Amino acid sequence: MSNFDTRKFDAVCKLMREGATEGEREAAQSAAERIASKAGMTLEGALTRHGPVNTPETSRPTSIFEAMFSSPEFQEIYQERERDREERRKQALARYGSRDAIFAETQNEAILSSAVENYKIWDVYTDESGKNHPYVESLEGYSGTFNLAEVEPVLVERVRDAYPVPRSLRQVLNELIEWDDIYRVRQLFEPVEHWPWVQLRCLVLEKELSERPVESWDDLAARMEWIQLRLEDGPWGTDWLLPLHQRLVQDHQILQDMSKAPVQNGPSPRTNAQKADAVLQLIQEMPSASVREIARRAGVSPQTVLNWKRRVQV
Repeated sequence: MSNFDTRKFDAVCKLMREGATEGEREAAQSAAERIASKAGMTLEGALTRHGPVNTPETSRPTSIFEAMFSSPEFQEIYQERERDREERRKQALARYGSRDAIFAETQNEAILSSAVENYKIWDVYTDESGKNHPYVESLEGYSGTFNLAEVEPVLVERVRDAYPVPRSLRQVLNELIEWDDIYRVRQLFEPVEHWPWVQLRCLVLEKELSERPVESWDDLAARMEWIQLRLEDGPWGTDWLLPLHQRLVQDHQILQDMSKAPVQNGPSPRTNAQKADAVLQLIQEMPSASVREIARRAGVSPQTVLNWKRRVQV
């Protein structure tokens, strides 16, 4: 399933042409390559197939890009990136053991797949030999959107509840990073996308990172790290910034309120009943122990131990 974001691709292509600095243009090119890669294409293929779509002078950008791709400078950068990809492929094979292991279904992928089994829409791919291969084309109620509100609620619920969403935002971020890691490793070998059920799980995790109230300073740190990762992934527009800013303001108030709450140092003081239980248990377990030894272990005075010994003996 293709997740090609035409609007974002058009925006970064514009930055590739019109960026104010070389660094800005290079960053836009990297973002365009990532968008194309997620849709299973090279940058050249995406430009040929999709546009950019909102450019009045359609012939001019094409010639600019062609000139850029054929230039010695671009070819040198391309070859360097290919050498880097080859090195990362070697590292991935050393880490996983084999190519098959890299693409093997993980335990969590299997759990998520099972959770949406009744919503899978199947199709058939016929290879060059004429053999048919059934595959999941999509999910009923999910169009590949990046907006969780546009997904059928029952699908969201099944993916969310397939296995527990992590308790802390730090753990939520760690799971999202794990999914991104396996995606990037597989992309080194094949231009494949996450399965739709994994895409939905990632959207659920991103919603948690975007909207869940914090419970600790580490939760806030995790949220800030996620924002940084999202910003580094490329231009996203500004629609998400205002609600996220409001979430951060609320987080700040939560942590301020927590800091004003009275802090209790050390464990709560024991009641007399708890002290008595400790003494009686030690008397029973250590009948030959001295009064002072029992008092030391129970954390009470020797007189308290004597009092309870007398009561037991009566």
